[in-house]
Amino acid sequence: AADHQADAGALDVALLAADDMTAVHTFDANAALFRETFGESCGAIENAIRSFDFEIAHRALVAACTAAGVEACE
Repeated sequence: AADHQADAGALDVALLAADDMTAVHTFDANAALFRETFGESCGAIENAIRSFDFEIAHRALVAACTAAGVEACE
């Protein structure tokens, strides 16, 4: 599970920070991993990504990583 958590943290941080549309596709391809890792916090990340608000999604992802203890987001 720790490997999955690290993967989830690293997966979208750079994409979201760069306002990259690829973040939407990356999230879709890895939604189960995000939900498993971040639980309820995943909703805020997903809603922001679906709204193409990558700045909010990035902040939500970093907060979720911190709460979940995923160092890859830091």
